[in-house]
Amino acid sequence: MFRSDVAYAAARQVAADYGCTVPDLEEDRVTVREMPASSERLRGISSDLRAVTFGRGTVINTRIELIPFAKKLAQSDGLSLFDGAGIAAINSGLKPFGGMISSIKLYYLPEELGENNTSGIKLRVFEKDEIPSLYSLRADFPDALTFSPDGCRHETLAVCAYDNNNIIGIACAADDSRLFRQIGIDVLPGYRSRGVAGAVVTMLSKEVIRRGAIPYYGTWPGNIASHNLALHCGYRPAWTEMI
Repeated sequence: MFRSDVAYAAARQVAADYGCTVPDLEEDRVTVREMPASSERLRGISSDLRAVTFGRGTVINTRIELIPFAKKLAQSDGLSLFDGAGIAAINSGLKPFGGMISSIKLYYLPEELGENNTSGIKLRVFEKDEIPSLYSLRADFPDALTFSPDGCRHETLAVCAYDNNNIIGIACAADDSRLFRQIGIDVLPGYRSRGVAGAVVTMLSKEVIRRGAIPYYGTWPGNIASHNLALHCGYRPAWTEMI
């Protein structure tokens, strides 16, 4: 099922995150697991119920009191949990517990990264110890600079694009696990659609790989520009997660 070693590594990481096995993600079935307590979480997201699929098997994680509800959901086709009727059913079941779906994201993995087509854009790599110097720009680049002092994820690498001496775009890689680095990207409004985003994401992705980690990229279904950016840079859809 998994087309590359990178995709298989992602499946192993998600399986560890969800307390399931890789075959649970490969086979046409729905698996329900109690939310594991693990130090190797891919993303430090707190949730009462979540579901993930790589396109075949679906795994549902939940806290113990919601397991009967999750097992009812498991009686349906797993992929249908991510369509309109499935979302409505999950929200209806969570309502008595004061819960609702907060996000659905599609995650991408690098398949064949393109060339660093900078088109005259000046780029600079920031190492981990240099990134704090960028935090004063967080208001302009909130999707790239997501660090908080009490958070469990930190930016480990960044690439900035410049117009003269002014930063116009930032891509950061956050340490979501020992192996995986999630890419976040922001470009100032006046510089969008000029190739800046593609340049910083492509360079950052290659720098992450050069350092022995795996970059990945996530966005919500309606963000068409973000999906197109991932595809343009050589990423391909890998899995979907609902929180």
